Amino acid sequence: MACSPCSAAGGFYCQSSSTAAAGVICPEGFQCSGGSNDKQPCAAGSFSAAGATYCSPCPAGTFADSTESTTCTPCPVGTYSPHIGAAECTKCQSGTYSASTGALSESSCIQCPAGKTAPAGSDSEQDCSIVGCDGVPNSDKTFDVCGVCDGDGITSTKCNCNGDELDECGVCLNVPM
Repeated sequence: MACSPCSAAGGFYCQSSSTAAAGVICPEGFQCSGGSNDKQPCAAGSFSAAGATYCSPCPAGTFADSTESTTCTPCPVGTYSPHIGAAECTKCQSGTYSASTGALSESSCIQCPAGKTAPAGSDSEQDCSIVGCDGVPNSDKTFDVCGVCDGDGITSTKCNCNGDELDECGVCLNVPM
């Protein structure tokens, strides 16, 4: 008995164990070009429904982080994706935040006002940890500029400490006047 060539249309594939020359419907998360003897998984950043000839790229503002995806997920709060076909979303930078899901661009990340901060990927602003110019938290010699020093949440902007200069991590350096 001679083998029959696969005559499956797009969206179908021919299984080696099947005797149906017309093929089997392509499952979700896969693509099946016409006449194929195998199904191909959708790559990360793309998806498909059952019977797909090709995988579709995820729209901007969404992502698919694994292969064989059947849907794309909106970017979570604190992130955005301006590109189609994203396998992950980009976090809003430190000092900005976004409470929106499915954000399309970095412009959706809102700059924190003075006295507030946000770690990268935040969905809201937070009060700064105020460190006094003398290096003591909440002292009467404080400043309200936010920053992060090595991820510890301490203010990281220089200020004048009665003639001493505050270093970038909130400790006064004895600087001669």
